[in-house]
Amino acid sequence: FFFSSRRRHTRFRNVTGVQTCALPISFLRDHWLHVAPILLAAAFAIAIVIERYHTLFKAYPMKDPQGFFDEIGRQVVAGRMDEALAHCEKQGQKPVAVVVKQALLRARQPEALIENALEISIHEAQQSIQRRTAFLSTIANVATLLGLFGTIAGLISRSEEHTF
Repeated sequence: FFFSSRRRHTRFRNVTGVQTCALPISFLRDHWLHVAPILLAAAFAIAIVIERYHTLFKAYPMKDPQGFFDEIGRQVVAGRMDEALAHCEKQGQKPVAVVVKQALLRARQPEALIENALEISIHEAQQSIQRRTAFLSTIANVATLLGLFGTIAGLISRSEEHTF
C-alpha cells in the first residue's frame, strides 16, 4: 500500500493539487517574521561550528608532533634551552607548543612550581580548545523553545479563526 503507484503520485500533492515541495518556500515568504529567529539561531550555530572546525582541525594540530617533541628533546638534552624555546615560538599558539614552552621557561625552578605552571597552562589550553562550544547547547535549547512558541501561537491563531 505504501509503494503503490497511486499512493506514490499523490503523496507529493496537497488537497488543492499544489506540489507540497513549494509549500516551505511559500511558508517562509509569507511567515518570515515567525521563522527568522530560528533561522538566526541556526546561523549562529553554523558560524560557531565552522569556526570551531577551522580552529580544531586546521589551526591547532601540528603537522608532525613526534618530530616536534624529538627536536625539543634533542635541544634540551644538549642544553640549548633558547633554541628549544624558539622552536616552540615557531609553532605559534598551538596548545601543545604553548604548554611545552611554559614547561621550558620553568625548567630550572622547583618541581612544585613547574607542576603548578603546567596545570595553569593546560587549563588555559583546554579553555581555548573548548571556547564557544557551550553556546551550541544554549542555541539548540532556544531554537527548540522558539519552535514550541511558534506552534502554540499557530494553535491559538487557528482556534481564534474557528471560534463560533
